[in-house]
Amino acid sequence: MPRCPSCFTLMSRVQEPQYHYCTCSNCFGNWSPKPNLLHWVMADPTPSETSADEPGLKELAALVAESDSKRPFPCPECRQTMRIGRLHLMIPINVQECIKCGCVWTDVGKRPLIKQLFHAMKTSTDPRIVSLRERCARVEATSAVIDAKAAKPMPQTGMINPGSNWISGGGYSGGSPLNTLLDILIY
Repeated sequence: MPRCPSCFTLMSRVQEPQYHYCTCSNCFGNWSPKPNLLHWVMADPTPSETSADEPGLKELAALVAESDSKRPFPCPECRQTMRIGRLHLMIPINVQECIKCGCVWTDVGKRPLIKQLFHAMKTSTDPRIVSLRERCARVEATSAVIDAKAAKPMPQTGMINPGSNWISGGGYSGGSPLNTLLDILIY
C-alpha cells in the first residue's frame, strides 16, 4: 500500500463502482490512476453527489484554497517528483501527476470540486463559459491531431514519439481563474 506523499501516512484503498483510488486517513488526499479519475469526473453525478448534504462549490473552493499543496511531491509508488498541472483543460484546479506511474494526487476537496466544476461548466449557458467550452474543444481536437502525428514512427530512427500530452501539464499556479469561474457559476 502506498504512503501519502503529503504526510507519509499509509493510505487505504477505496473501491467504488467504476472507480478505485487510495486515500489518506490523515490529510484526506487521494491517489488514483488518471484514466479512472477522468472517467469519474466526466460521469454524471450520482444522487448522493448532488444531495443537499454535500458541500457546494464555494465550500469546496475554500477548502481547496486552504489545503492546496504548492510544491511538487514525490510519487507514492516510484518516488519520482510529480509535476503540477491541470487534470482537464476547462478546470483551473492543480493536481500532481506522476508521468511514469500515470497516477494523480489530489489534495483534500479537489476531487469533488473538479467534478462539480466540470459538470457546472458542461451545463452552463453563460456566454463566457460557452465560449471557453468551445475553445477547449478546439484545443483538444488540435491536441489529438498533434498526438496522432507524434505517435507515428520517426523516419530517422523508426522509434515512436510518445506525444506531448501538453494539455494536462498547464502548470497554472494562481487562483484568479478559479475565482472568476466560481463567480460566473455561483452568482
